Amino acid sequence: MSFWNIIFSIVITYLIVDMGKAFLTKQSRDGIKIINKRKDELRNKLVKSLEEQKEYSALCYPPKTKIVFTFKTFLFILLFMAIFISIMMSINFLLSYFKIVIQLWMLLVLIFILPVILNYILSKFGLQKHNALFNILRLLK
Repeated sequence: MSFWNIIFSIVITYLIVDMGKAFLTKQSRDGIKIINKRKDELRNKLVKSLEEQKEYSALCYPPKTKIVFTFKTFLFILLFMAIFISIMMSINFLLSYFKIVIQLWMLLVLIFILPVILNYILSKFGLQKHNALFNILRLLK
């Protein structure tokens, strides 16, 4: 197993889990749609007041909540880690089963292309995420 295969499986696992969160719960889908709609409204406004600028930055970078240690959150973290590890191991198994060896240049190309493709798929459902790569590509249009 190549080091780059392991890095590739970690990246793919993160993207699968991230996309799964957006699709699996209706509450998160509705929340993402509402936030994206408000961000687009604020982004398209030419002159923003100070409150609107603060609201936009709060939407783009939401404040972190304190994690209160309880048995329920501990079990949730363990479950999330188990899901993440099982997806990563299955991707590693598939790569080794089909004897796929990923080189560094292939990894770099995939790391830059896959988020764009996944963001395009999410945008079809109104769940796109406006990250730095998306904003750079939007400026190039």
